[in-house]
Amino acid sequence: MPPQAQRIPPLYPKQFESNIEGFLVYPFTSQWWHVDIGQQAGTRFLYDWDREVLKFHNRIPIVFGAHVVTDFIHGPGDKIHALASGACFCTSAGIGILKYDAFQDAEYLGREDKYIEYLGQTKRADHYLKGPHHVWFDVETGLPLRAWQPTNGLQVYYNWTVGPVAAHEFAIPKSCISINCTAGYADVTSVAALPSARDMQLSPAAPSADVARAQQPLPRAHFTGHDFATMSHVLNAYLRRIDGLRVRPCDHFTLAELQSEALKVFQYLLPQFQALYMAQKDRRQLLVTDTQVLSSLWAQQRRIAAVLPRMSNISRDGLCHEVVLWYAHHVADADKPRLHQQAVLPLLPDVRHAEDAPISEDRDVAAVHQHYNKQIACSACHVK
Repeated sequence: MPPQAQRIPPLYPKQFESNIEGFLVYPFTSQWWHVDIGQQAGTRFLYDWDREVLKFHNRIPIVFGAHVVTDFIHGPGDKIHALASGACFCTSAGIGILKYDAFQDAEYLGREDKYIEYLGQTKRADHYLKGPHHVWFDVETGLPLRAWQPTNGLQVYYNWTVGPVAAHEFAIPKSCISINCTAGYADVTSVAALPSARDMQLSPAAPSADVARAQQPLPRAHFTGHDFATMSHVLNAYLRRIDGLRVRPCDHFTLAELQSEALKVFQYLLPQFQALYMAQKDRRQLLVTDTQVLSSLWAQQRRIAAVLPRMSNISRDGLCHEVVLWYAHHVADADKPRLHQQAVLPLLPDVRHAEDAPISEDRDVAAVHQHYNKQIACSACHVK
């Protein structure tokens, strides 16, 4: 048995593509009396830990002898999209994606010359065990080679490409969007698959009344309050009076749920407003316009919140302010009735978090506070 320093660490790359051969077995339960076998023949496995998403491309389930080619996407949070023959099914897995270091604390069983099914080769590999899960890592490449769980499944990995995976690979097709399958899906990479403004028949340009309001640098008196809490109450009362608009208190959302609703609002933003605000150096301009930057930002916030739960409320409350800003100042009035049918808008929280992180806090905490301050900057105009 090699010393620990010479063992292959049981880690998956954080970003990769690989092929898989094997099968998965789904035994019967009280709800399902039959046994399903999911064959993985030439399946392409795409994984991006930073985006919290994985995809099995051309996974082939076999149910009572029927073969259906599908794509299987497990996105941020716990949403799963299964696509087959143009249809899309969305459900909640109740758990996030496989962690790249899931086997870091696995028991080391030794170095073996292992015959690898499907490849027809004998490979030298380090064998690890965690619970019922066996996994072998190739000594030559340092990459996962074979995974096995008795009575449950076998996977053989080959043809690896380690490195970033193109964002469009994880985009949810329009067929899912059309049946609202993205409900709760919090990764803005799916914006790439959202209908374009032309497809959605959005206003090609902001009407003159919208432009006139955008050119007005300060809000009217009845949209202001004497302090942060009063300002929030005033604006929330206005939101509640808007015909057809569904609203919910900010603290009734989880961070992931709010990001999902924000994604629906994001697709209605008109670039003309952003151009006006930038020209005026107006605080109403968007903090982020690039979908990839926004996706990375949201994923980072979820990761920080998972480690430091108290940060979740700060990120959520800041996004509540930002989404209301988008709705009020970046969506044409003519498009709002359609948006009302698709999204639930958060109300503004009446609590303002500390402007600065305590000196002892780490860089991630400071970043959350800094972004929060930018998200609520527009509120200064509403406090008199």
